[in-house]
Amino acid sequence: MNLFLIGIDHKTLPRDMREEANRLREKITGYWKSAGFNNTAVLSTCNRVEIYGAAGDHKEVATQVESFRRSFRRQFASAYIYYREDEIFEHGLRLACGLESQFRGEYQILDQIEAWTASEVFPAFLKGIWENIIIAAKEIRAEAGLNRDAVDIASLLFNKLKGDIGFKRQAKIIVIGTGKIAALLAEKRPPWVSLFFVARKKRSKAQRLVSLAGGKALLPEELPEHLASADAVISATSSPHYAVTPRHFNKAFFNRKDDLYIYDVATPRDVAPGVSEIPFVKLKDLDSMALYFSKENHYIDARIKLAGELIEEVLFKRRESMHGETDKAWNKAQFARAQAS
Repeated sequence: MNLFLIGIDHKTLPRDMREEANRLREKITGYWKSAGFNNTAVLSTCNRVEIYGAAGDHKEVATQVESFRRSFRRQFASAYIYYREDEIFEHGLRLACGLESQFRGEYQILDQIEAWTASEVFPAFLKGIWENIIIAAKEIRAEAGLNRDAVDIASLLFNKLKGDIGFKRQAKIIVIGTGKIAALLAEKRPPWVSLFFVARKKRSKAQRLVSLAGGKALLPEELPEHLASADAVISATSSPHYAVTPRHFNKAFFNRKDDLYIYDVATPRDVAPGVSEIPFVKLKDLDSMALYFSKENHYIDARIKLAGELIEEVLFKRRESMHGETDKAWNKAQFARAQAS
């Protein structure tokens, strides 16, 4: 079985290009199916889109990968490509440990990978590799201390928020979306923050978040009214459509006296480009906050370094083990030949 990985991330492409790839996920999956690669797996997160697959013939794999790059030239011309299992294993291990993330050491990526591999349609040929990656990553994260004071986007956003709006007795924050980031915000909510959750369809999820964090659940049509009085908005939906557009600010134009900070942490982005032109809006996305995130989690530099060293140890032991198995197989074959003669 000849494996391959072709991917893009925040280090290889700007965010608008990654968003394009994210929106093309169905077409990407369809491409590989039409090429006869029925067991490909697409990993899509806020920072990356990766395609994993396999075929019996290495030349066929390499030819098809290049054909894919030509078909999706705009998004994957600068993609990273791995063909060897040990390369894919190393990449997956660094990914699961958070070493390839924009905010290094984050643990959400491991949750995403576990959910991705737990899918009923996840290819069997990748199961064993990723199970070993996940087990090793959990051990490395624990030994390196990455699970202690673990980095998460909610805590980083609340710290950023405090710096931007200053300390208020009760800051009103609108959260658009009810997914994992919204749940983290509810869990990590500091006492000086009131959260208002906007749900387009999943009203029951918004109510559960309210029961956890207090605040209030809003309908989408209530958003314009609350934008007139909110201190900030955090938007984190999985929708391919814009959740915040200039028309949502019609009422706020006449009622706001101070700045409104909007943190768009969705992929694709939730906030329409025209919103940034509204005079009182201070719009920030993941890329524009990358430097801040890097400074905020500098304290884990030593843990990141240790995690990298532990990964090298795991890779060394794995290579030794694989070589050992190869030697055993070779010796067995030699013995069989000798017996036959």
